Amino acid sequence: MARKGLPKKYARMGFKRGWAAYKRAQRKPARERTARRKTTKKRRYNMARRKKYYRRARYGGGKYKPMIDGLLAGAIERFAGQYIPVPGAVKLGVGIFRNNQTLTTLGALQLVNSFMGGNGNGGGGVR
Repeated sequence: MARKGLPKKYARMGFKRGWAAYKRAQRKPARERTARRKTTKKRRYNMARRKKYYRRARYGGGKYKPMIDGLLAGAIERFAGQYIPVPGAVKLGVGIFRNNQTLTTLGALQLVNSFMGGNGNGGGGVR
């Protein structure tokens, strides 16, 4: 059974130098290597390219989305405020529809204050 590792002759040279010398000694002469290379062609396999995924925004607006949402909520509340007597319902609706957590929170806060009879500071009627 063959021993693992470097033979003693090369091990005395140190790890890096010993392995380099051992590999050099095991190689076939240059003439044999070039002759073999011409007869047998090594086949190359190309790896498949990875598909690139681009992240797109779910809803329109980009970095101006919060401003657009605020404008929408203000405009709808201004025009539909006379038909919807509950304050905060429009903000809540726009916040849910446009996936804006700030508007959703503000709308829910206004709704709670209107139903609980709060003093407008978000305390929910606690004095």
